[in-house]
Amino acid sequence: MNQQGSNSRGKNVFILDSCVFTGLYNYSEFLGGSYTTQQVIKELKSLQAASMVEIALIKGNVREHDVSGVYVEKAREFAKKTGDLPFLSEADVSLIALALEIKERGGSPCVVTDDYRIQNLCYYLRIGFFSYKTRGIKSFYKWRKECPSCKALYSTTLKRCPVCSSILKTKLVEEERINNN
Repeated sequence: MNQQGSNSRGKNVFILDSCVFTGLYNYSEFLGGSYTTQQVIKELKSLQAASMVEIALIKGNVREHDVSGVYVEKAREFAKKTGDLPFLSEADVSLIALALEIKERGGSPCVVTDDYRIQNLCYYLRIGFFSYKTRGIKSFYKWRKECPSCKALYSTTLKRCPVCSSILKTKLVEEERINNN
């Protein structure tokens, strides 16, 4: 983390997903104490979005942060626990990893994303999130894979039942309503 970022103890630190840079939206409310990752920048497909990020980086309104492999692994482990991991891109994991790092250093991360899987994981980790263009999640979910033949539950990373080789189906195993006031 650069010098300015390490002084963010107790302050809101916005972590920006690609949705903030796509389209003609005003994201000036997040400028200043905002970060994104190289993986998110690489995920941008349009020239317009890439240009918006480049200008924000040059002006110092958004900072790019390389996340430590330790936090990437932590993010993956937590995503396995909720069952979200198979549905997250490397860019998604990098955002969660950055939020974990900022939180561990005493900051107050707020992930700005419209991705429901990222929001689900943020809720599980008690990391702030803000839905930019969508309504956001209404419930927290935990997912597992279930064998349709023997009904055993497994991690969402498996594709086939280790007992009978049946193709596993994704099953909701826990739901908690979120109070989004």
